[in-house]
Formats: sequence, C-alpha cells, structure tokens
Amino acid sequence: MGEFQLVECSREGTCLLNEAKQAFIQYGYDTSGLPKSIYGDEEPLKLVFIGQYSAGKSSIIKMLTGEDVAIGAKITTELATNYPWNGIEIVDTPGIHTELRPDHDELTYDEINHAALLVFVITNEGFSQRMGEHFRKLAIDQKRAGNMVLVINKMDRAALGNVPEQQKIIEMDITKVIEPYTPAELYLSFLDTTSYFDSMEESDDVMRQELLVTSGHDVFIDNLNRFVSSHKLMAQLSKPLYTLAEKLRLAMRAGEQEQSADIEAFVQTLEHRREMIGNGKEIMLRDVRSLAEKYRDEIVSVGRNTASVGCGCAEEAEFNDAMAAGQREVEDLIAKSKDEVEDSIKSAVAAMNEKIRKYDSSEYVQKVNTNIQIKLDEESSLANKTAVMGVLTALGGVVTKFNNPEAVAGAVPLYANIVGKGAGMGIDALLAEALGPFSKMVSGGASQYITKLLTPSPKLIEQAGALFARNAAKIGMALGAAAAVYGIYANWKEADLQEQADKNRRAIKADLMERFNQMADEYYQKTMLAAGRYVEENIVPIENSLEDELLNIGTGKEQGVVAQQKFRELLHKTEDLLLKIQTV
Repeated sequence: MGEFQLVECSREGTCLLNEAKQAFIQYGYDTSGLPKSIYGDEEPLKLVFIGQYSAGKSSIIKMLTGEDVAIGAKITTELATNYPWNGIEIVDTPGIHTELRPDHDELTYDEINHAALLVFVITNEGFSQRMGEHFRKLAIDQKRAGNMVLVINKMDRAALGNVPEQQKIIEMDITKVIEPYTPAELYLSFLDTTSYFDSMEESDDVMRQELLVTSGHDVFIDNLNRFVSSHKLMAQLSKPLYTLAEKLRLAMRAGEQEQSADIEAFVQTLEHRREMIGNGKEIMLRDVRSLAEKYRDEIVSVGRNTASVGCGCAEEAEFNDAMAAGQREVEDLIAKSKDEVEDSIKSAVAAMNEKIRKYDSSEYVQKVNTNIQIKLDEESSLANKTAVMGVLTALGGVVTKFNNPEAVAGAVPLYANIVGKGAGMGIDALLAEALGPFSKMVSGGASQYITKLLTPSPKLIEQAGALFARNAAKIGMALGAAAAVYGIYANWKEADLQEQADKNRRAIKADLMERFNQMADEYYQKTMLAAGRYVEENIVPIENSLEDELLNIGTGKEQGVVAQQKFRELLHKTEDLLLKIQTV
C-alpha cells in the first residue's frame, strides 16, 4: 500500500527527536536546546476534515490513521475533535448544514482557518444544493480551493461501484459545482472504505489486493502526497531537523576531552570544510528544485493550453495539429530543462570546490596544518600519552589527507572529473537514466511516448463512440477513436445532444489535462530523484568521510566513545531524513 509521505517523515522525525532526547539524558547532556517537536516552536500541521453528517469522515480517518475513532456519532457534538497522529493533527469538524445545529457551521469555519489541508467529503450522491453552496463559498468566495482535497466517499453505494465508469459519471455531475476548477486541481479522490476494511480482514492475497484497489486507498494517498509536494509542506519539517543535527554535532564535539588548542583548531577546519560542502549541496538542491518546479509548471500550462485548443477543434486534422504542437512544446521544455539542470549542478560543484580551495590555501589553515604536523612529530615526548595518544594516532591519517590544499580542494569531484573518470554518475547520465522516456526527447524519440500519453482513455472513447453510433446519420461522419475526440465539436441541432456533447468535451479536456499533469509530476519527481542520487553518490560520501574523520579523532579518547557513536548514528539518520524530505 502507498504511504502518506508527510506522516511517514513526521513519524520518523518524531522518533528521531525522542531517541536523541533519551540519548542526551543517558549520557548527561543538556536537552534544553533540542527542538520540542518535529515542527519546532510552530503548531503541528492540521488536516481538517469537513463535510456533511453521515458522509463517512470517521471511516476515512480510521482508514488513514489505522486508529478506531468514533467521530461525529452524535449530532449534538459541539466541538471539533482533534487527534494527534505521528506529529500532525487530524481535526474532524461538526457536520455542516445539518439544519439541526446551524452553529456547527461557525465551529467548522474556525477550524478551517488553521488548516494546512482541507479534506472536503461528500457521498456518491454528489452535492446537494446546500452542500454545493457551501463548497463554492469555501473554494470560490474564500479562495480555499488551493488548500483542498475533494473526496467522494461511499462509492460502494454507487450503481456500478468504485470503477472508472462510475467515477466519470460523478465527475461530470459535479462539474458545474466545482467550476472553474477541474477534478485534478482539487485532487479528486473516490473512496469505498467498506472494501478497504474488508481487505484488512481478507486472508487471500489476490482477493485482498482486489479489495484494496476497489477501495481507492492508494489513489487517495497518492493525491495527498501530490498535494504535500505541490504546497511544499515538507519544508516545515526541515528546520527542527537542522537544529537537531547541529545539536548532535555539538554533543559529539563536547565528548572530546583534554584536547589541545591546536587539535581543536584543526578539527574546526574540518568542520568548516564540511559546512562549505553542506552549504554547497543545499544550494545545488535548491537550484535544481527551483528549475524542476518551473518546468513542471510550464508543462502543466502547456497541457492546459493544448487541451483547451484541442477541445475547440471541429476537425480531426485540427485536433492532431493541436496535440502535435503541445507535444513539441513539451519536448522542447524537457530538453531545455535537462541542459539547465546540468549547467546548474556544474556551477554549484565548481563554486563549492573553489571555496574549499581558497580556504585551504589561506594563511590560517596552513598555520593550523603546520602546528598539527609538529605535534605529530613530537608525540613521543608528550607526557600524557594515555590521554591524547589515541587522538594523535587518528590525526595522523587525517592530516595526511587534508594538509595539502590541492588535495582537499578535490575532495568533492569536479563535474567534469566525475563524468570523465567514472568516480560516480554525472548528472547528465543520471537524468537520462531517471527520466527514461523523457530523455529520448532530446534525440527526437518522444513522439510515440507523448502520443500514447495524450490518447484519451478507452472508456471516454467508448462512451463518446456509443453516442455517435446512435446518431451516425445525423452526424454524417465515420466513427472511431479520432471521431470520439474531435467529433464532439460538430454542429449539433438537438439541444439534448449538444448538452451531452458538451459533457463529453469537458470530460476529454479534463482527461487530457490530467495526462499532462501526470507527465509534469513524473518529470519533477524523476529530476529530483536524479539530483538526489547525484548528491548521494558524489557529495554525501565526502560529508560522511569528514564526519567519520572528526568522529575518529573524538573516539580516540576513552571517555565519550559510546556517546559519540550513538550521536553519530542519530546524525546520519537525521541527515538521511533531511535528504529524503528535500527530494520528495
């Protein structure tokens, strides 16, 4: 089953904070500087569920959290119910427009004002007039559609069940209520929670999987993840984790005892190198993310324009031309983005190496290195060998590696060296591997891929084709996949046929836009995965190497060895979680 990434990262972060606090207490470290929660001093993110009574909100919350909650069981409930869940907060509001308790609407609106995500729940029966008015008040008048996920629940009660055919019928039915927004823009999800809970009890693997698919659970979770990514909600988890990482580094340094000023100065130069590498990595990921977001949005925009133009065509040739034009735009965008991403990473890595080179060539660093070398040469005359011999032994290997400015400047491989020497995969190769079909666009191989993506779904074609079949004489054109797309816009004389054609047109337009949206999301995810893998293979090992060297110096002393090992483990977990958050 799919995982709600925001909750998964929040849970991991909360566990890390708790584990770190316990370790600090165990080894006698001050815990006052640790973040209070995964959100620091901020309030937890709130997921607010709104909707009418009996829409099944409690079942959705139970499906999402795995916890058996009894929410809204009585219409007399006067307050919203808050449920902490893995670091975030689930809020169930009183039912709206019950007519029995009109004050519930005010309670609901109060919770909405604090929501990071609104889950608006209705049943398979669609919007009643009052619920439709309430939805438009929120989405249109109060401009909250951007924070909303629309859920159609109780699909097991629909005539055909929770299947694409039934979903399309309901989509067309609610179109007038949700306009000008599309189902995709509202992350429309169809749920059959009964099938989900049945799947949890089913022992047969095949039957369990069928029930899970019918429930719509994974599509719902995927929509929530897309919402979180689009709204950058993960960013709120980063600041406390950066604070935790810094406190862990400070704790590791504090464990080093009887350390001379020269040794401390040398350690600080290593830490400063690590900081420069870390800052360079963050800048690189930030720049790549900015480019990926820009091109993702441009692909979505191309899709919106292409769908609008295509759905206004009256002839097949016009429609094909519109699709081809959209295809070319996407090809050009992805080819352009690939070049820009490569150039961005090249510049970031080159700038990082130049900063390190200048730092290691500085008079201060050269003096520190000289003093450490003298200390190593004089170690046989040290009086307190027991206390510092382990440190100096560890320093011997570190100084050999880091006292040469040119050697240190090459710690992070230059982009050209990575590609030329095979020390890791360059971002160009990683992009080609990660983007798969997208990478072929540069060499002109995208036509078949995008054409396949833009082909309307078989069910839409089947529905439109069936309508044309009944009216073939009136339309006077051959039927087929192309007719099902562009024939909708022929001149219809009968008002009822025109209305049906308009419904089909909207459905196909939405279908085309959704395909472009999927392509844009896939492009963004794979670009970020490629950048993350580049960092993982070429920069993170250098950071870890520096971290390891610093730890080796510290663990050369008897005191604090166990504590530092624990803090190192927590630090790596924290850095891994930060990288995971940055690449989602």
